[in-house]
Order: sequence, then structure tokens, then C-alpha cells
Amino acid sequence: EYYMGELLPAVVSMSGVGKFSATELRKQLSGKSVGVSPATSEYASVMGGSCSPRDIETMLQLVYLQFTAPRFNEDDFATLMKRYNTMLANQLTNPDFLFQQKLVKTVYGDNFRRQQITPELLETVKLEQMPEVHKRLYSNAVDFSFRIIGNIDAATLKPLVEKYIGSLPAAKKPTNKFTDDGVRIAEGEIDEQITVKMEQPKVSVGYCYTGDADYTIKNIMTMSFLTQALNNRY
Repeated sequence: EYYMGELLPAVVSMSGVGKFSATELRKQLSGKSVGVSPATSEYASVMGGSCSPRDIETMLQLVYLQFTAPRFNEDDFATLMKRYNTMLANQLTNPDFLFQQKLVKTVYGDNFRRQQITPELLETVKLEQMPEVHKRLYSNAVDFSFRIIGNIDAATLKPLVEKYIGSLPAAKKPTNKFTDDGVRIAEGEIDEQITVKMEQPKVSVGYCYTGDADYTIKNIMTMSFLTQALNNRY
């Protein structure tokens, strides 16, 4: 289910929402500046959106539909999988992709939850299981914190939030809680090499240094500034 969750946003985006296909939805939104889409990462499920101030209600309507009425179309799914397979067929001949694939496998000890998508992984993604994956991630609004930032006054926004977000299905307690998934950076000194035949020979080097540190704002900002300084320098 892990990679079905990862590909869920792409499948939903390809299929549209509610009774509208992706093409029909674009027609419905013609002339409006609005967009809403789900996103998933290792530890979070997100619903992101943006709009012009005059289209705030449309955006919240789309938020409601993305939570409650995802659309899963067989033809759209087949088209998406064909695109992915074509893209992957090209990537698997790309030395840079192979290098990155080797780097990720080495750093994370070939952990199943840290893989780049391959044709073999794509075969495990089943459309008929997608609705259940969506339900696991998006059926309980209590799992989410909603933040709305922009050029709109609270008096206008409040009744719209009450109508569209307040009516989302919600349980008394969160469904999804943080769970240690066991992913760890490989320990010790590891030196891996990969050789690939290339039309234009070159050498790429990837370093990964790890160490324990307190998870504080100061340390996060220090690492951020250090990263920027090294990027500018090198």
C-alpha cells in the first residue's frame, strides 16, 4: 500500500473529482483562478490549494470534494500507468538516474520505504485498492490541521469554512498517528561504486554524512545556512 499512497495524488489528479472528469473539471473552472490537489509524503497526507480572493468558495468546494468524492477511472489510470512506464523505460537508461537509485539504496540500506519507482513497483499499484487507500488517508478530518492564509477577511471566510470544512466527515479521535516506520540511515563507513557505459564519460560523487543532533530550531537553521554556504562555495 505504501506506493499506492505515494501515487494516489497523481491518480486522483488524472481522474478528476466527483462526477467531473479531469477534462470536465477544467471546463467547469474556466475563468477561475483556483486549484486544489492532495499530496502525500513519508509522514504526512496533505490537501493543498490556492485561489484568487473571489474564488475562495470554489476552492473550499474542491477541498470538500477531494476529501469526500475522489474519482477513480479505469481508462485514466491505464493512461497514467502507461506514461509512468514510458518515463521509467527512459530513466533506466539514464546514468544519472541509476546513480541516484544506487545512492538511495545505499544510504537507506535498501529499505522498502525508500525506493525510486520502478516498473516492478508499478505492477503492485492496483486501481481497485486505491479507494481504500484514500479512505485510510483522507476519511477523517480530525487527522488534519487547516491553515488558510491570504487576502480575505475573517467575516467572509468564517461561514465558508463552517460550511465546507466543518461538514467534512470527522471521528472523535485521529485515525492516523505518527508511527516509527523503522527507516534508518545506514551506519558505518560505506563506499559504493557504480559503473555505467556512457556516450559522454563523466564522474559523479555523492557524499552522505550523518550524526546525532538535537532537533531544535537553532540546529535546523544552522544546517540550512551551512548548506547554502557550501552550495554557493562549490
